[in-house]
Amino acid sequence: MIYLNQKDYPDTPYRTRTDTPEDEYGINSTVSTSGCGLCCAVMTAHRLLGPCSFELKDAIKLAYDTGANHKTGTDFAIYAPAFAQKVGLEMVRTSDFERMKKCLRTGGCVIAHVRTHPDGSMATFTKKGHYITIINEERDGRFAVLDPSYEEGKYDIPERAGKIEMKGLVALCSQETLAADIEWSLEEDRGFYLFWRK
Repeated sequence: MIYLNQKDYPDTPYRTRTDTPEDEYGINSTVSTSGCGLCCAVMTAHRLLGPCSFELKDAIKLAYDTGANHKTGTDFAIYAPAFAQKVGLEMVRTSDFERMKKCLRTGGCVIAHVRTHPDGSMATFTKKGHYITIINEERDGRFAVLDPSYEEGKYDIPERAGKIEMKGLVALCSQETLAADIEWSLEEDRGFYLFWRK
């Protein structure tokens, strides 16, 4: 299993918000600030295809080539199908939990878009918007997640305490926890991006 943490790349430029060319955040953004989706794509490619040639530099180039960096971070409505075609995977976008779980049960991998709740309350995986990679459904029904912004203590603050169990670099969370984080993305049909081998 390959794991990428975006926080390990504070000096790797990733230009975002190209819709507003003078935006200082976009001009100065890096993989560390805005590259969670890119890290998820690389982790997904290597998990499903074994060691492969798709690396972070390729993920960045693909975002630039497709214009998926036009807003903050990476627009997966644009990026996901291009990524799947690039590395040779099948891809479906869905808001259906059962379809997502079927993908995992049949050897697939899921990139999920999670975000802060509209009322401002903190989500478990993010303070704003974020992509995570779901690699498995455990026997107890919890999901095994690779969080590209994980750091020690992230899940220990009061708003998140007790919601995540770490097993090495894998975060285990209940469907209830994931559903709360993804609810607002599902309403926009931005929730789950399913990938599996052809």
